[in-house]
Formats: sequence, C-alpha cells, structure tokens
Amino acid sequence: MVINSQKVKFGRVISAYITLILTIIIMSLSFSVLASDIKIRALTSSFPPLQIFKDEQADGYTVNVIKSVVNKINQKDQEAITVDFEFLPWKRALRIATSNRPNILFFSLSRSPEREDQFHWIGHISRYDMHLFSLDEKLLHNIQSLDAIKASQRVIGVQDGSNVEEYLLSLKFIKDTDYITFSDYREGIRMLYRHRVDYIPMTSFLARGNVCVENLEPDLLIKGMRLNQVSESLWLVFSKSTSAKLIQRFSHALNVFNDNDEHKVNIQLQTNRWTDQVCDKEKL
Repeated sequence: MVINSQKVKFGRVISAYITLILTIIIMSLSFSVLASDIKIRALTSSFPPLQIFKDEQADGYTVNVIKSVVNKINQKDQEAITVDFEFLPWKRALRIATSNRPNILFFSLSRSPEREDQFHWIGHISRYDMHLFSLDEKLLHNIQSLDAIKASQRVIGVQDGSNVEEYLLSLKFIKDTDYITFSDYREGIRMLYRHRVDYIPMTSFLARGNVCVENLEPDLLIKGMRLNQVSESLWLVFSKSTSAKLIQRFSHALNVFNDNDEHKVNIQLQTNRWTDQVCDKEKL
C-alpha cells in the first residue's frame, strides 16, 4: 500500500508538471499571437462630415471607410490590425506622417507632385472638388485664373501646409502679401466673413454646411472658379517605412471597397443629410 501511495503521489506530480508545461505553452502561443498584431496610428484633421472627433470618438465617412477596410482585412488574415485615430493640426499630422516611422496612416490627403515621393499612396477615400469662394460677387466677375487675382492685389486665405498653398507658391505667390495662411479651415471661414481675406478655397459640396457650423450666413457665400489643379480625390496613404505586406493588404481591401458604387451613393446621402441638419435655422 505504501508503494501504491508513492506511485499515486508521483503520478500527481507528473500530472501537475505536465499541466504547468501545457499552460506555459498556451500562454506563450497566445502572447505570440498578440505580439504579431499590427497597430496602426491613423492621423488626420477634423473635416466634417468626412472626419470628425466627437464625444471622444473618431467619426465620419472616411473614418468608417477605414474601419470597414480593416474589418475586411481582419476577416481574412491571422494578423489582427488595430487602428488608433488621432486628430491633429494639419501641418503637425503631415510632419509625423512624413517621418521615418512605420505604420503611420494619413488620410484625406490630396496628391501633388511635391508629395509624390513622401508616401505610399494606397487609394482614393473621398472626392475633393475645390472652388474659390468670396462674399463679393464683383470679386469673382471675369476671374478666370489665380494670376488675375494676384494682379488685382486681392488676398487669398489658404490652410497652412495644404496643397493649395503649394500650388500658389508654384505660381510665385508671396506669403503674407498675395496670400495668408490659417491653421484650420474653420478659421479661414471666419476670416472671410470678417473680411480679413477676399477669397478662400473650399470643397464645394461641403462649403455651405461648414459655414453653417460656424453660425454664419451661408446665403452670403458665392462660388467662383473651380481650381482644377488641386481638385483631385483625397487619398489614404502610409508612411514610407511601412512594410510592403501591410501596404498590399490595405490597397487590395480599399480597391474592393471603392469598386462598390454603393459607397458613392452613401457619401452623397450623408453629406446632404449633414448639410441639411447643420443649416437648419432652428438648430443653430
């Protein structure tokens, strides 16, 4: 009986040891899976209704596009992707995205020759139809080019570090003489309505709603010429040091999403609904 008791105790020790080993292996495998997860830092600036930070949450059409793309990738791949959205001043976000850091996603960026080699260009995320706006119809009469505005000695307000500023500089516009900058497009709208600038470029299908958001009168806003050179689609891009595998996964998933015409209808409906809501006088 003593011998059998010793065997039982020995068997229990072995069983406990095996259980411990298996637990360690399972925990190691779990840690390995977690360690392989990919974390993406997604940067942008507030630009409702495309992207907005509201109630401590990222929201808006482009944010939902990115979430849909990530969900599509995660359904197929073992490596799980998580995204942290950050809303920063435009120039700061642009500076971080062009730094030598991997897995930095920057979205709602217009494509330009100056930016071509700074990013991996993944795909379109929204249309971007840019027009020049003023409050004085006379200032838009017979204006067919930016050079004509420069010759008139009128002042354009543009977002600091934007593709519009890059374009003005290519036309030999002089900062603080021919144009002045603002850090946020909402500041630009206020400057226009305070007559500190004569013109500002804005996305045509969002202009009216953004004026309403500032509690200003949208009917005073007059749309002028289209800025063809900067009216390209907005893009989703990755920092240059991001892995080729991650870029390929995002490119494929975003292309699949963009091939579906349903999302084009959705953005138009969302934009119209947002504009009607913010311009409802009873809600202002």
